Amino acid sequence: MVSLDQIRLLESRVQKAVRRIESLQDENETLRDRLARYEKRIEELEVLMNEFKDSQSEIEQGIMNALSQLDDLEDQVTEEQDSVTSEQPAETAPQAEESTETSGDTSTPSLQTEESQSESSNDVGPDRDGQADGGTELESSPEEDAGQNAELDIF
Repeated sequence: MVSLDQIRLLESRVQKAVRRIESLQDENETLRDRLARYEKRIEELEVLMNEFKDSQSEIEQGIMNALSQLDDLEDQVTEEQDSVTSEQPAETAPQAEESTETSGDTSTPSLQTEESQSESSNDVGPDRDGQADGGTELESSPEEDAGQNAELDIF
């Protein structure tokens, strides 16, 4: 038969089990709350991540557009340089022919062009040594020197 001690032992075990169940229920509730907070945070982070991806796509597209525009500009500048350099010999060729006809010299056209420029500068102002017809030395500005001896440089 069942004794009183056995019933008390059973009762204590039941109370212990009830306390344990209550403790586990509290822990379960706490864990569910934490899980809900984590899931909410994950959703927030996913939204931020998608915003960053969208921003990154816009930034990449902007960079690609800027690079494309730079390529177009480079092509345009290259074409202008090519057209300037291809036009330049055509402009100097008639001057070279004129100086060949007038001077009767057999030197190269580029030298004759320089000589004709030198002769015209002697007529108008100081010669290459910086002296005028009277032997007085005149100072020339760097812009004038560069303008007489330099080619067209757009860079």
